Amino acid sequence: MPENKAFVGVSLDSRTLNRSWLRQALRFILDRHRELLFLIADDLYLYNFCGDAEAGQPLDLPGAERRTHDKGGEFTRFVHSEVAKLPPSDQGKVQIQAWSRYSDSVYVHLLRKLNIAYGMLSPFRQALDKTARAYLRHLVHDRRGERNAENSIRFLLDEMAMCLRVTEVEGYCHEYYPVEELKVLTDLYQGAFQPLGLEVSSLLNRQPRRMFRRLTF
Repeated sequence: MPENKAFVGVSLDSRTLNRSWLRQALRFILDRHRELLFLIADDLYLYNFCGDAEAGQPLDLPGAERRTHDKGGEFTRFVHSEVAKLPPSDQGKVQIQAWSRYSDSVYVHLLRKLNIAYGMLSPFRQALDKTARAYLRHLVHDRRGERNAENSIRFLLDEMAMCLRVTEVEGYCHEYYPVEELKVLTDLYQGAFQPLGLEVSSLLNRQPRRMFRRLTF
């Protein structure tokens, strides 16, 4: 009997979340779980499309929203096209949602707590800064994330808050992805910041239940 609910975050800059991986992942996950959520990280990518402050470019929020909407729509159609090839009984187990679906007060409260921790705890701040530098070097669309360091940090705090919102609060606690999770998220779950008062249980006011698995084929 499949257990619990599973989650895959769809990164709009991913080199590895391709058609081959998606087809195999669908079969693997649906054999083990009763429900699968694909969350399209569309709104998250506003951070990367708003211009380059260090290059003197103005803030272009309308343009960033258009590009984000187009990119998100492209990935949504891609996932829908693969889900449509499943047997009808499996299609009913899959949900495809936009970032805004879970951008509620619970998510905002988690993001606020993470922002407070980032401002107050030097080891957490340093770990997040290091993760941002390593992670954003691999962006496909351009290199702005490396130069606009502050935006890169906010990007990752946003991503962490949504991960907690979907896995821990919504109950899609089995998370899968083709590459390793963010190093700072691994550190958080392993208790690296517990002596400083920051741990998953303090963010949630209960014990964590998320389980991450790197899925390779």
